[in-house]
Amino acid sequence: MRRYATFLIAFGAGVVLLSSVMVFRRHLPYTGMNLAPRQPPTVVMTIHDARIVGLHGGVKLWSTRARTIQLAQNRIVVTLDDITDGTVFDRGRPVLRVRAGRVAYNICAQDLQLSKGVTIQGARGQRISTEGAVWNSVTGMLRSTRDVIFESPLGRMTAKLLTVDVRNREIRMWDVAGSANADLMREPAEKEAQNAD
Repeated sequence: MRRYATFLIAFGAGVVLLSSVMVFRRHLPYTGMNLAPRQPPTVVMTIHDARIVGLHGGVKLWSTRARTIQLAQNRIVVTLDDITDGTVFDRGRPVLRVRAGRVAYNICAQDLQLSKGVTIQGARGQRISTEGAVWNSVTGMLRSTRDVIFESPLGRMTAKLLTVDVRNREIRMWDVAGSANADLMREPAEKEAQNAD
């Protein structure tokens, strides 16, 4: 008799549990809340209208002014929005001016991932425009991630890929099309002869 009573109680509890799962789609309908632990926020700190500087070994690598700066929960990625006054340094000297819609800085890799419209200006009138690029401050390399427009006093070119080695002052482009400024390409003797006429 005792076994029969235990069986009936277990059977009744099973029926209640089964009906609860079918009706409420969960096994504890009476709790009214999610029992899983809450996820921490992905952004733990936001700073508005700030200027920050990236250093390596006591040497300034870059500086920028941003509308917002957000520190991720993992404390490895810092995201900057609306970069208006960015500067890249090489051996302490400013070599590039940068504007971008968004920059994500990975503290461990020391990479700046630029996106949402990027404009980079060199000291001699060069200008690079693209939708995305990656700057590694340790190696001094800039690499585009999208199509690029390169403008300088010599002319205008478009390319599928561009890399800039700031330390060696070298630019490489792949799949290039463009035009050159013929006045700047002439030999100095030709210019003098034309001016004499």
